[in-house]
This record gives sequence, C-alpha cells and structure tokens, in this order.
Amino acid sequence: MSTEKGAALFFRGCVSIAWIGRFLAGVWSGRYDTPALFLVLVFLGWISFSLFLFFGGSFAAFVSLFLLLLLSGV
Repeated sequence: MSTEKGAALFFRGCVSIAWIGRFLAGVWSGRYDTPALFLVLVFLGWISFSLFLFFGGSFAAFVSLFLLLLLSGV
C-alpha cells in the first residue's frame, strides 16, 4: 500500500469515526428519535468503505463526500 493510499484511508477512517460520534451524541441528546436511522447510517458507511476497498480512488471519495453531505443535511 502506498503512503498516499494509507494516508487517505486513515483520514477517511477518522472522518467516519467523527461522524459516528456526532451521530451517537445526537441520539443520546434526543436529536434523533430512532435507532433505525443509526443502522441506516452504519449500512451506508459500510457500503462506502467497501466501494473504497474495491474501486479505491475517486469513485469511493465521491460516494463518501455524498454521504457526508447527506448526513450534514446540506
């Protein structure tokens, strides 16, 4: 694995952990009513990570960006 791919994977992992933590904080505070939404987000994250491993590159980055925008409500 090249240094660039390793750094990209590390960065995406940190971003994913941050978004999951933000979502869990929202569930804890009552911002999100249903745990089913959490399961949907985990499933979407798993798909995005799988695409990254399979295609590895710009397509997975596009999907990850789309999911982050979707989660942020933009």
